[in-house]
Amino acid sequence: MNYKNISNLLERYFECTATAEEEQLLRSYFQTEEVAEDLLPYKDLFCAIQSEAGVSLPADFDAKLQQRINSQKPATPFRARIISLNRSLSPFYKAVASVALVITVGVMSGNFWSARDPEPVEYNYANYHDTYSDPEIACEKVTDVLRDLSTALRGSDAADTAAVLTDAKTTIKE
Repeated sequence: MNYKNISNLLERYFECTATAEEEQLLRSYFQTEEVAEDLLPYKDLFCAIQSEAGVSLPADFDAKLQQRINSQKPATPFRARIISLNRSLSPFYKAVASVALVITVGVMSGNFWSARDPEPVEYNYANYHDTYSDPEIACEKVTDVLRDLSTALRGSDAADTAAVLTDAKTTIKE
């Protein structure tokens, strides 16, 4: 057989368009010793196919297979579960509830600790007494102190404001 015919048959064989006779021709060609050098890699393939052609199943293969199939327990049918939207979102609900609980506890504890005064305020008016003798002089002093305080608060210097507050405290006590 010439090289060109074998190459064409190989192409048809690998495209699965070769007939049984053409496949037999290829097998017989590759069994010979006169194989072209560039076709040598295909020789092992066709020799392996030829050697495996004689292998057959034992006579009792079908009986053994049937026995093994019958001995296995029947497969349980698969049941698909329908998962509702509520069930699929339940981990998200749990996470949101946990975060809400932590925030609530934090806010409540912050309110509790900030609402506690270390010193209670005394509202007993019987203990208060007037520290002035002339109401007009007292009104003038308070007006002066408030004017100074207003001026200090309009400014940007905190030290001035603190000084004015200290002076106001001493002025009111006099």
